[in-house]
Amino acid sequence: MTSRGARTKQRLQYDDPDAVAKAEKRAVLKRAPAQRLVPLFAHLPQLEPLRPDATQVSFVETSGLHPRVVRLGQQLAHGVVQGGSARVVALLLALREMIADFEPTNSSSTLPPATDAAASMPVKVSDSGTESITETRRELERALNRHIQFLVDSRPLSIAMGNAVRFVKSRLGIQALAQSFLELQQQIINDIDAFIEERVVLALETIFDAGADRIRDGDVVMTYDASFLVESILLRAVQKHKRRFRVIVLDARPRHRGCALVHRLLQGGVAQCTYGLLQGAPMLVQEANLLLLGAEACFSNGAVLAAAGTASVASLAKQERIPVAVACESLKFSERVLIDSICLNELGNPDELTWGTWMRPNASQVGQNGGIQPPLGEDWRERYPNLKLLHLYYDVTPAEAVDALITEFGLIPPHGVAAVTLDMG
Repeated sequence: MTSRGARTKQRLQYDDPDAVAKAEKRAVLKRAPAQRLVPLFAHLPQLEPLRPDATQVSFVETSGLHPRVVRLGQQLAHGVVQGGSARVVALLLALREMIADFEPTNSSSTLPPATDAAASMPVKVSDSGTESITETRRELERALNRHIQFLVDSRPLSIAMGNAVRFVKSRLGIQALAQSFLELQQQIINDIDAFIEERVVLALETIFDAGADRIRDGDVVMTYDASFLVESILLRAVQKHKRRFRVIVLDARPRHRGCALVHRLLQGGVAQCTYGLLQGAPMLVQEANLLLLGAEACFSNGAVLAAAGTASVASLAKQERIPVAVACESLKFSERVLIDSICLNELGNPDELTWGTWMRPNASQVGQNGGIQPPLGEDWRERYPNLKLLHLYYDVTPAEAVDALITEFGLIPPHGVAAVTLDMG
């Protein structure tokens, strides 16, 4: 199910004062700019991290928003919902519930409360809503735009989330086929349910099986960071296909998400795991015969946007003639062309670089006389007036460093992204 004819919206350039001024007028959640701007990335949003107490005040001020969307915005801002697939599903379910609970100002009728399950809800068609269906559709569209803007203010949307938003907005164009607003409302909800089932649930299941089929007994599979798709492929190969292989997990600060991945793999039945940091990649990559990676997005020129450090690992594997496979559903495909990680990226909380969530010591380890001290300290802004911290989430792996993409359509070359996006509209 596609939104044929939809076009990718140009991203806001934050180094354009006029564009920023217009964006501030549309903003629902007001956020302060970062105290230490990095000039090279001035075109990207650089904002002060949201504090829990300040966020609660802002949420109270945003009246008229659906509680489910407000909660999702808070979870996105604080990193509670992570992973490309999880963020897309959470976004669609929040918008689904918002649409189901929407009440036009000229009508008191509404749908029953929405549930997370993708189930149909019978609705009686009301002839009284035929005359005002266009106006109520516009009212719903304005409310939908305001809720989406709130989520954008909380955290920039990913490529997959942007594709999902364009799909939902395109469903509003079916008002000519609906006899009433309630029917239109029901059609949009059914379309969202079908979208989640086809483009997310079934797509992931297909990718899990396709990736697990590529793993053989005795393989040494290397991965980097923590990807839900990669983790599920490895567990599927062990639990369903009964493969016996070894996994090498490379990790990097400040989040060290690979450490938790090793723990889950061992609990899931993977017999042998090796854990190492990114600086050990040149040695560990020589032991692998397959590099399996996740992705945040794939572009028409075959470039892959993934966790920062992925490009280095893929380049090392390519030098050692080790096959590089990237697991990515088509929902993360973009018709754009990307050549570097400067034009398109996301900046994380610089405070994470002062320690890193995994390396922070407890209070008993920090002493006054010669004990473990923070490298920079949480008060680095006051102590070092000229210091600027840059925390990039992603980097770009060129198509030349990737052998195949594992998608719901099977294994395709990196440049096949352009054909898929063209075929899907």
